[in-house]
Amino acid sequence: MELRSPWRHCKIWQGFGPQNGPLSVHRSTCLMTLDLLITATNASLKARGIRLVVEQRKESLCLRGTWTDGTGIRKRQRLPLGIAATPKGVTEADAAAAKAWVAITAGVDPINVLTPVVKAGPGGEGPDRSTVAEVVDRFEQDFWSSRARTAAAEQTWQRIRNELQRLPAQAALTIELLEATASAKTEPDTRSRLEACKVYKRLAVFAGIGETTRLDRLRGTYEPEERELPSDEQLIALLDEVRDSKWGWVMCAAATFGVRPAEVPSLELNGDGTASAITLKRHGRKPTLRTCMALPGDWVERWNLQNVDIPGEARWIRPEHYSSDEGRRWVSAWRHGLRTKKNQALLQEHLTEGFDNVTLRHCWAVRSIKAGLPVSLAAKAMGHAIQVHERQYHRWLQATDLREAMARLAL
Repeated sequence: MELRSPWRHCKIWQGFGPQNGPLSVHRSTCLMTLDLLITATNASLKARGIRLVVEQRKESLCLRGTWTDGTGIRKRQRLPLGIAATPKGVTEADAAAAKAWVAITAGVDPINVLTPVVKAGPGGEGPDRSTVAEVVDRFEQDFWSSRARTAAAEQTWQRIRNELQRLPAQAALTIELLEATASAKTEPDTRSRLEACKVYKRLAVFAGIGETTRLDRLRGTYEPEERELPSDEQLIALLDEVRDSKWGWVMCAAATFGVRPAEVPSLELNGDGTASAITLKRHGRKPTLRTCMALPGDWVERWNLQNVDIPGEARWIRPEHYSSDEGRRWVSAWRHGLRTKKNQALLQEHLTEGFDNVTLRHCWAVRSIKAGLPVSLAAKAMGHAIQVHERQYHRWLQATDLREAMARLAL
């Protein structure tokens, strides 16, 4: 009796045959441990010249090997299969490895050729044959059905799409596939792991494919490093020196009014220490006008901000004047201006490391907290919700609240 299983080349498997008893009985014995079966499968793959191995990642299986990915980079990597780590799944993984190797030897990224794995649909209503590509397409349509295509929304979608592109487009979408991809493509307790899990959970909820608590656990304990901000004294020393340079007015205005970088060209100063600006980053909403305030007010006169001086032709004083493409180009030019040798020397002399044009806005927020400006007014002046303000500046708000409480206790 000839062995016809995919593991017939493996010596471990060859120990079980008709000479030792019914094959079905010994096959059951061989499958008693999943590790043994995976070892046998990998031995078989090696014997057949397939330079891939099957690996178990928690409750699912993946392939590991070296090939050239879609970006043209040859490296050792994992390919999540969306297959459950079961004896039947190992059989499916063996077939997937054979097909993937054919693609690799032909110079094709195997992520694009594997046949979708059929999984049970939500609630057990039969198999769900939707591939990742199909679900992502519906997900994108749903994303844009409820929001305007603002610059902020475009940037948000780009971040989401970057994570979705890690998934094998032709595999069936399962919670095991999402978990395996996040685990294989990102390192534990990193920002990239956190972002991947957040996006994959959002996709899983949209598709209704299963329990997402596994993704919650996988995201780990990452916390972003707290931003070190320069003091007002450091800012004043820097801005006094750069005021007469090309980007001097822009930097002074951003520091004084706390606007986002792309909102600076929309500033129209009033005579009472306030200015009108366009709020650009609003989730699912179009740009709109708001009133912001100078803090402190004497900075307007100190740097002669009434004399508007914006490099280039960037000027959008009405929401309909704003172009997201033009705004991105202008902000990019500003950032490039900060990288000149002269400006880099000034930044290193006066400010902390990691300074960029957004830092000026954060400094305004902290200044408003120290000045005792109500959170609701500060959030309104900055053009975001109170919840966003409290989350973004929690560290400084908490410190101020504690100091005020101690002062009251001392009375």
